[in-house]
Amino acid sequence: MRSWLVFILVFIAYLVTLMPGTVGGDAGELQYAGSLLALVHPTGQPLYVLLGKLWSVIIPFGGIAYKMNLLAAVSSAAGAASLSYLITRAYNRPWVGMAAGLTLGFGATIWGQSVIADKYGFNVLLAVWIIGLALWWEKSRSDKLLYALSAAFGIGLLHHRSLALFGVSIAIMIIWHLRTDLWRKWKRTLICAALVLLPALMIYPTVLPLLRANNATPLNWQPNDPADWVEFLLERHVISGEALNFSGGETTAERLEIYLQTILDDYTPVVAIIAIGGFLMLLYQHPAAGIFLLVSYGLQAVLSANFRGNERQFTYYIPSFVTLIYAYAYGLVFITEKMQRRRHGTLTGHGTPCPYCWVLRMAMFALPLFMVVSAYPTQAQNATYGETLDLWRQTLKTGD
Repeated sequence: MRSWLVFILVFIAYLVTLMPGTVGGDAGELQYAGSLLALVHPTGQPLYVLLGKLWSVIIPFGGIAYKMNLLAAVSSAAGAASLSYLITRAYNRPWVGMAAGLTLGFGATIWGQSVIADKYGFNVLLAVWIIGLALWWEKSRSDKLLYALSAAFGIGLLHHRSLALFGVSIAIMIIWHLRTDLWRKWKRTLICAALVLLPALMIYPTVLPLLRANNATPLNWQPNDPADWVEFLLERHVISGEALNFSGGETTAERLEIYLQTILDDYTPVVAIIAIGGFLMLLYQHPAAGIFLLVSYGLQAVLSANFRGNERQFTYYIPSFVTLIYAYAYGLVFITEKMQRRRHGTLTGHGTPCPYCWVLRMAMFALPLFMVVSAYPTQAQNATYGETLDLWRQTLKTGD
Protein backbone atom coordinates (compact mmCIF):
# COMPACT_ATOMS: atom_id res chain seq x y z
CA MET A 1 0.00 0.00 0.00
CA ARG A 2 2.81 2.42 0.85
CA SER A 3 4.47 1.69 -2.50
CA TRP A 4 1.26 2.61 -4.30
CA LEU A 5 1.12 5.83 -2.31
CA VAL A 6 4.68 6.62 -3.43
CA PHE A 7 3.65 6.02 -7.04
CA ILE A 8 0.59 8.27 -6.74
CA LEU A 9 2.45 11.15 -5.08
CA VAL A 10 5.39 11.08 -7.47
CA PHE A 11 3.18 10.61 -10.51
CA ILE A 12 0.98 13.57 -9.55
CA ALA A 13 4.07 15.78 -9.33
CA TYR A 14 5.20 14.57 -12.75
CA LEU A 15 1.74 14.91 -14.25
CA VAL A 16 1.27 18.56 -13.27
CA THR A 17 4.70 19.41 -14.71
CA LEU A 18 4.50 17.12 -17.75
CA MET A 19 5.61 18.59 -21.05
CA PRO A 20 2.37 19.13 -23.00
CA GLY A 21 3.72 18.39 -26.45
CA THR A 22 6.75 18.24 -28.67
CA VAL A 23 10.22 18.42 -27.16
CA GLY A 24 13.63 18.45 -28.81
CA GLY A 25 16.71 16.28 -29.04
CA ASP A 26 16.65 12.59 -28.23
CA ALA A 27 13.32 12.93 -26.41
CA GLY A 28 11.77 14.43 -29.55
CA GLU A 29 13.11 11.52 -31.55
CA LEU A 30 11.63 9.00 -29.13
CA GLN A 31 8.27 10.74 -29.22
CA TYR A 32 7.55 9.50 -32.72
CA ALA A 33 9.76 6.41 -32.90
CA GLY A 34 7.39 4.09 -31.07
CA SER A 35 4.25 4.88 -33.03
CA LEU A 36 6.16 4.70 -36.35
CA LEU A 37 8.36 1.75 -35.30
CA ALA A 38 11.39 3.77 -36.39
CA LEU A 39 15.06 3.12 -35.81
CA VAL A 40 16.48 5.57 -33.26
CA HIS A 41 20.07 6.58 -32.52
CA PRO A 42 22.50 3.95 -31.17
CA THR A 43 22.09 1.57 -29.48
CA GLY A 44 18.57 1.54 -30.84
CA GLN A 45 16.65 1.01 -27.57
CA PRO A 46 14.49 -1.71 -29.13
CA LEU A 47 12.61 -2.46 -25.92
CA TYR A 48 11.57 1.17 -25.43
CA VAL A 49 10.56 1.58 -29.06
CA LEU A 50 8.34 -1.52 -28.93
CA LEU A 51 6.89 -0.40 -25.61
CA GLY A 52 6.24 3.02 -27.12
CA LYS A 53 4.29 1.44 -29.97
CA LEU A 54 2.12 -0.52 -27.54
CA TRP A 55 1.66 2.52 -25.29
CA SER A 56 0.66 4.78 -28.18
CA VAL A 57 -2.06 2.29 -29.15
CA ILE A 58 -3.57 1.53 -25.73
CA ILE A 59 -3.66 5.09 -24.31
CA PRO A 60 -6.90 6.59 -25.67
CA PHE A 61 -6.23 10.29 -25.05
CA GLY A 62 -3.70 12.93 -26.05
CA GLY A 63 -1.42 13.32 -29.05
CA ILE A 64 1.52 11.03 -29.68
CA ALA A 65 4.01 13.45 -28.14
CA TYR A 66 1.95 13.78 -24.96
CA LYS A 67 1.46 10.02 -24.70
CA MET A 68 5.19 9.38 -24.84
CA ASN A 69 5.88 12.09 -22.27
CA LEU A 70 3.33 10.33 -20.09
CA LEU A 71 5.08 6.98 -20.56
CA ALA A 72 8.29 8.45 -19.13
CA ALA A 73 6.38 9.81 -16.12
CA VAL A 74 4.66 6.48 -15.44
CA SER A 75 7.96 4.60 -15.82
CA SER A 76 9.89 6.81 -13.41
CA ALA A 77 7.07 6.97 -10.85
CA ALA A 78 6.89 3.17 -11.02
CA GLY A 79 10.65 3.16 -10.38
CA ALA A 80 10.22 5.22 -7.20
CA ALA A 81 7.41 2.93 -6.05
CA SER A 82 9.46 -0.17 -6.90
CA LEU A 83 12.37 1.10 -4.80
CA SER A 84 9.96 1.52 -1.89
CA TYR A 85 8.69 -2.04 -2.39
CA LEU A 86 12.12 -3.64 -2.76
CA ILE A 87 13.58 -1.91 0.30
CA THR A 88 10.56 -3.08 2.28
CA ARG A 89 10.92 -6.69 1.10
CA ALA A 90 14.69 -6.84 1.57
CA TYR A 91 14.97 -5.08 4.93
CA ASN A 92 11.44 -5.05 6.36
CA ARG A 93 11.42 -1.29 6.80
CA PRO A 94 8.31 0.01 5.01
CA TRP A 95 8.64 3.60 6.26
CA VAL A 96 12.25 3.73 5.11
CA GLY A 97 11.23 2.30 1.75
CA MET A 98 8.51 4.90 1.33
CA ALA A 99 10.80 7.79 2.27
CA ALA A 100 13.57 6.55 -0.03
CA GLY A 101 11.15 6.15 -2.95
CA LEU A 102 9.89 9.71 -2.56
CA THR A 103 13.44 11.01 -2.23
CA LEU A 104 14.46 9.28 -5.45
CA GLY A 105 11.44 10.50 -7.39
CA PHE A 106 11.66 14.14 -6.33
CA GLY A 107 15.33 14.60 -7.25
CA ALA A 108 15.53 17.47 -9.73
CA THR A 109 17.51 15.60 -12.40
CA ILE A 110 15.27 12.54 -12.39
CA TRP A 111 12.16 14.72 -12.22
CA GLY A 112 13.30 16.73 -15.23
CA GLN A 113 13.91 13.58 -17.28
CA SER A 114 10.61 12.00 -16.21
CA VAL A 115 8.38 14.60 -17.86
CA ILE A 116 9.79 14.26 -21.38
CA ALA A 117 9.73 11.26 -23.69
CA ASP A 118 13.40 10.37 -23.32
CA LYS A 119 14.70 6.96 -22.25
CA TYR A 120 15.89 8.01 -18.81
CA GLY A 121 12.59 7.63 -16.97
CA PHE A 122 12.46 4.00 -18.07
CA ASN A 123 16.15 3.71 -17.14
CA VAL A 124 15.20 4.63 -13.56
CA LEU A 125 12.71 1.77 -13.42
CA LEU A 126 15.15 -0.83 -14.75
CA ALA A 127 18.05 0.34 -12.55
CA VAL A 128 15.81 0.20 -9.47
CA TRP A 129 14.85 -3.42 -10.17
CA ILE A 130 18.38 -4.57 -11.00
CA ILE A 131 19.87 -3.11 -7.80
CA GLY A 132 16.92 -3.99 -5.59
CA LEU A 133 16.76 -7.62 -6.73
CA ALA A 134 20.53 -7.94 -6.27
CA LEU A 135 20.34 -6.71 -2.66
CA TRP A 136 17.26 -8.83 -1.94
CA TRP A 137 18.90 -11.95 -3.40
CA GLU A 138 22.07 -11.34 -1.38
CA LYS A 139 19.99 -11.37 1.79
CA SER A 140 17.83 -14.41 1.00
CA ARG A 141 19.93 -16.43 -1.51
CA SER A 142 16.74 -17.62 -3.20
CA ASP A 143 17.09 -19.26 -6.61
CA LYS A 144 13.87 -17.56 -7.71
CA LEU A 145 15.34 -14.16 -6.92
CA LEU A 146 18.55 -15.09 -8.74
CA TYR A 147 16.49 -15.91 -11.83
CA ALA A 148 14.55 -12.66 -11.44
CA LEU A 149 17.80 -10.70 -11.13
CA SER A 150 19.22 -12.37 -14.24
CA ALA A 151 16.04 -11.57 -16.19
CA ALA A 152 16.01 -7.94 -15.02
CA PHE A 153 19.64 -7.48 -16.02
CA GLY A 154 19.01 -9.14 -19.39
CA ILE A 155 16.05 -6.84 -20.03
CA GLY A 156 18.18 -3.86 -19.01
CA LEU A 157 20.65 -4.71 -21.77
CA LEU A 158 17.83 -4.10 -24.26
CA HIS A 159 17.47 -0.51 -23.17
CA HIS A 160 20.57 1.48 -22.24
CA ARG A 161 24.26 0.61 -22.12
CA SER A 162 24.75 2.27 -18.71
CA LEU A 163 22.87 -0.65 -17.16
CA ALA A 164 25.52 -3.06 -18.45
CA LEU A 165 27.94 -1.63 -15.85
CA PHE A 166 25.97 -3.42 -13.13
CA GLY A 167 27.19 -6.70 -14.61
CA VAL A 168 30.64 -6.27 -13.02
CA SER A 169 29.34 -5.88 -9.47
CA ILE A 170 26.65 -8.54 -9.91
CA ALA A 171 29.33 -11.02 -11.03
CA ILE A 172 31.51 -10.16 -8.00
CA MET A 173 28.61 -10.71 -5.60
CA ILE A 174 27.48 -13.98 -7.17
CA ILE A 175 31.00 -15.41 -7.26
CA TRP A 176 31.50 -14.31 -3.63
CA HIS A 177 28.52 -16.37 -2.49
CA LEU A 178 28.25 -19.24 -4.96
CA ARG A 179 31.82 -20.05 -5.99
CA THR A 180 31.90 -23.80 -6.65
CA ASP A 181 28.11 -23.90 -6.87
CA LEU A 182 28.44 -22.20 -10.23
CA TRP A 183 29.80 -25.49 -11.56
CA ARG A 184 28.07 -27.92 -9.22
CA LYS A 185 24.63 -26.47 -9.99
CA TRP A 186 25.40 -25.99 -13.65
CA LYS A 187 21.76 -26.11 -14.76
CA ARG A 188 20.96 -23.08 -12.61
CA THR A 189 24.03 -21.31 -13.99
CA LEU A 190 22.93 -22.01 -17.57
CA ILE A 191 19.42 -20.75 -16.89
CA CYS A 192 20.79 -17.51 -15.43
CA ALA A 193 23.17 -17.06 -18.36
CA ALA A 194 20.30 -17.62 -20.80
CA LEU A 195 18.10 -15.07 -19.02
CA VAL A 196 20.91 -12.51 -19.27
CA LEU A 197 22.06 -13.13 -22.84
CA LEU A 198 19.12 -14.46 -24.84
CA PRO A 199 16.97 -11.29 -24.81
CA ALA A 200 19.76 -9.25 -26.43
CA LEU A 201 20.81 -12.06 -28.79
CA MET A 202 17.22 -12.50 -29.97
CA ILE A 203 15.98 -8.89 -30.08
CA TYR A 204 18.88 -6.84 -31.45
CA PRO A 205 19.50 -8.96 -34.61
CA THR A 206 15.78 -9.19 -35.42
CA VAL A 207 13.97 -6.06 -34.24
CA LEU A 208 16.55 -3.42 -35.20
CA PRO A 209 16.79 -4.50 -38.88
CA LEU A 210 13.00 -4.51 -39.06
CA LEU A 211 12.87 -0.98 -37.65
CA ARG A 212 15.54 0.06 -40.14
CA ALA A 213 13.51 -1.45 -42.98
CA ASN A 214 10.62 0.91 -42.20
CA ASN A 215 12.71 3.90 -43.33
CA ALA A 216 10.74 6.01 -40.87
CA THR A 217 13.65 7.85 -39.27
CA PRO A 218 15.41 11.06 -40.36
CA LEU A 219 18.75 9.79 -38.99
CA ASN A 220 21.62 10.04 -41.43
CA TRP A 221 23.10 6.92 -39.85
CA GLN A 222 21.44 4.04 -41.71
CA PRO A 223 23.16 0.63 -41.22
CA ASN A 224 23.03 -1.52 -44.33
CA ASP A 225 25.51 -4.34 -43.72
CA PRO A 226 27.04 -6.22 -40.76
CA ALA A 227 29.97 -3.78 -40.48
CA ASP A 228 27.55 -0.82 -40.36
CA TRP A 229 25.55 -2.56 -37.63
CA VAL A 230 28.67 -3.18 -35.54
CA GLU A 231 29.55 0.51 -35.73
CA PHE A 232 25.95 1.43 -35.01
CA LEU A 233 25.75 -0.69 -31.85
CA LEU A 234 29.15 0.41 -30.56
CA GLU A 235 28.89 3.98 -31.93
CA ARG A 236 31.71 5.47 -33.95
CA HIS A 237 32.89 7.71 -31.14
CA VAL A 238 33.34 4.63 -28.95
CA ILE A 239 35.41 2.91 -31.63
CA SER A 240 37.55 6.02 -32.11
CA GLY A 241 38.10 6.38 -28.37
CA GLU A 242 36.22 9.64 -27.93
CA ALA A 243 33.51 8.45 -25.55
CA LEU A 244 35.38 8.79 -22.27
CA ASN A 245 37.11 12.09 -21.66
CA PHE A 246 39.56 11.89 -18.77
CA SER A 247 41.52 14.90 -20.00
CA GLY A 248 41.05 17.96 -22.16
CA GLY A 249 39.27 21.18 -21.38
CA GLU A 250 37.99 19.84 -18.09
CA THR A 251 40.01 17.51 -15.88
CA THR A 252 38.57 14.40 -14.28
CA ALA A 253 38.56 16.20 -10.93
CA GLU A 254 36.54 19.08 -12.37
CA ARG A 255 34.03 16.70 -13.93
CA LEU A 256 33.63 14.82 -10.67
CA GLU A 257 33.17 18.13 -8.87
CA ILE A 258 30.28 18.95 -11.21
CA TYR A 259 28.85 15.49 -10.55
CA LEU A 260 29.09 15.89 -6.76
CA GLN A 261 27.55 19.35 -6.92
CA THR A 262 24.61 17.91 -8.85
CA ILE A 263 24.08 15.36 -6.06
CA LEU A 264 24.08 18.09 -3.43
CA ASP A 265 21.72 20.26 -5.49
CA ASP A 266 19.33 17.38 -6.17
CA TYR A 267 19.35 15.52 -2.87
CA THR A 268 20.94 17.85 -0.27
CA PRO A 269 24.04 17.08 1.84
CA VAL A 270 21.84 15.11 4.27
CA VAL A 271 21.25 12.35 1.72
CA ALA A 272 24.93 12.30 0.75
CA ILE A 273 26.09 11.93 4.36
CA ILE A 274 23.57 9.21 5.25
CA ALA A 275 24.38 7.40 1.98
CA ILE A 276 28.08 7.34 2.92
CA GLY A 277 27.08 5.78 6.22
CA GLY A 278 24.88 3.32 4.35
CA PHE A 279 27.76 2.21 2.13
CA LEU A 280 30.02 1.72 5.16
CA MET A 281 27.47 -0.15 7.28
CA LEU A 282 26.45 -2.39 4.38
CA LEU A 283 30.12 -3.23 3.84
CA TYR A 284 30.44 -4.06 7.54
CA GLN A 285 27.22 -6.04 7.98
CA HIS A 286 26.82 -7.61 4.53
CA PRO A 287 30.23 -7.41 2.79
CA ALA A 288 29.14 -8.89 -0.54
CA ALA A 289 26.14 -6.55 -0.80
CA GLY A 290 28.31 -3.62 0.25
CA ILE A 291 30.91 -4.39 -2.40
CA PHE A 292 28.15 -4.79 -4.99
CA LEU A 293 26.63 -1.41 -4.17
CA LEU A 294 29.94 0.43 -3.84
CA VAL A 295 31.44 -0.99 -7.06
CA SER A 296 28.18 -0.25 -8.89
CA TYR A 297 28.18 3.31 -7.65
CA GLY A 298 31.86 3.87 -8.37
CA LEU A 299 31.61 2.64 -11.96
CA GLN A 300 28.42 4.56 -12.67
CA ALA A 301 29.60 7.79 -11.03
CA VAL A 302 33.11 7.98 -12.54
CA LEU A 303 32.16 6.83 -16.03
CA SER A 304 29.01 8.96 -16.25
CA ALA A 305 30.89 12.03 -15.04
CA ASN A 306 33.48 11.57 -17.80
CA PHE A 307 31.29 10.26 -20.61
CA ARG A 308 31.36 12.51 -23.68
CA GLY A 309 30.88 15.81 -21.93
CA ASN A 310 27.95 17.91 -23.16
CA GLU A 311 25.32 20.32 -21.95
CA ARG A 312 23.12 17.43 -20.77
CA GLN A 313 25.83 15.51 -18.94
CA PHE A 314 23.51 15.08 -15.95
CA THR A 315 21.36 12.57 -17.85
CA TYR A 316 24.16 10.01 -17.60
CA TYR A 317 24.24 10.36 -13.81
CA ILE A 318 20.85 8.77 -13.24
CA PRO A 319 21.82 5.09 -12.61
CA SER A 320 24.40 6.26 -10.07
CA PHE A 321 21.73 8.37 -8.34
CA VAL A 322 19.51 5.29 -8.05
CA THR A 323 22.45 3.42 -6.49
CA LEU A 324 23.08 6.31 -4.10
CA ILE A 325 19.48 6.31 -2.89
CA TYR A 326 19.72 2.59 -2.12
CA ALA A 327 22.77 3.39 0.04
CA TYR A 328 20.79 6.23 1.65
CA ALA A 329 17.94 3.81 2.36
CA TYR A 330 20.29 1.35 4.02
CA GLY A 331 21.74 4.17 6.08
CA LEU A 332 18.21 4.92 7.30
CA VAL A 333 17.66 1.22 8.00
CA PHE A 334 20.77 1.18 10.17
CA ILE A 335 19.81 4.37 12.05
CA THR A 336 16.31 3.01 12.67
CA GLU A 337 17.66 -0.27 14.01
CA LYS A 338 20.09 1.53 16.31
CA MET A 339 17.30 3.68 17.70
CA GLN A 340 15.10 0.66 18.32
CA ARG A 341 17.88 -1.10 20.19
CA ARG A 342 18.39 1.69 22.67
CA ARG A 343 18.02 0.11 26.11
CA HIS A 344 16.48 3.19 27.64
CA GLY A 345 13.87 3.65 24.90
CA THR A 346 10.29 2.42 24.95
CA LEU A 347 10.90 -0.47 22.56
CA THR A 348 9.52 -3.81 23.69
CA GLY A 349 10.00 -5.79 20.49
CA HIS A 350 10.92 -5.59 16.81
CA GLY A 351 8.69 -3.19 14.91
CA THR A 352 7.43 -1.39 18.04
CA PRO A 353 7.89 2.36 17.54
CA CYS A 354 9.87 4.52 19.95
CA PRO A 355 9.77 8.33 20.31
CA TYR A 356 13.10 8.70 18.53
CA CYS A 357 11.80 6.69 15.59
CA TRP A 358 8.85 9.03 15.12
CA VAL A 359 11.24 11.98 15.00
CA LEU A 360 13.33 10.13 12.42
CA ARG A 361 10.25 9.37 10.34
CA MET A 362 9.20 13.01 10.31
CA ALA A 363 12.71 14.00 9.22
CA MET A 364 12.73 11.33 6.51
CA PHE A 365 9.55 12.73 4.97
CA ALA A 366 10.45 16.38 5.53
CA LEU A 367 13.38 15.92 3.15
CA PRO A 368 11.37 14.94 0.02
CA LEU A 369 8.87 17.67 0.89
CA PHE A 370 11.73 20.19 0.89
CA MET A 371 12.91 18.78 -2.44
CA VAL A 372 9.46 19.22 -3.97
CA VAL A 373 9.26 22.83 -2.83
CA SER A 374 12.74 23.49 -4.25
CA ALA A 375 12.34 21.73 -7.60
CA TYR A 376 8.71 22.48 -8.49
CA PRO A 377 9.03 26.10 -9.72
CA THR A 378 11.66 25.17 -12.32
CA GLN A 379 9.77 22.06 -13.44
CA ALA A 380 6.52 24.02 -13.76
CA GLN A 381 8.26 26.71 -15.81
CA ASN A 382 9.74 24.12 -18.15
CA ALA A 383 6.33 22.51 -18.62
CA THR A 384 4.96 25.76 -20.03
CA TYR A 385 7.90 26.06 -22.42
CA GLY A 386 9.28 28.77 -20.15
CA GLU A 387 12.80 28.31 -21.49
CA THR A 388 14.10 29.27 -24.89
CA LEU A 389 13.15 26.67 -27.47
CA ASP A 390 16.02 24.71 -28.94
CA LEU A 391 16.56 24.84 -32.69
CA TRP A 392 15.10 21.36 -33.30
CA ARG A 393 11.80 22.21 -31.61
CA GLN A 394 11.63 25.69 -33.13
CA THR A 395 11.96 24.16 -36.59
CA LEU A 396 9.27 21.56 -35.92
CA LYS A 397 6.80 24.00 -34.35
CA THR A 398 7.12 26.51 -37.18
CA GLY A 399 6.80 23.82 -39.82
CA ASP A 400 9.96 24.98 -41.56
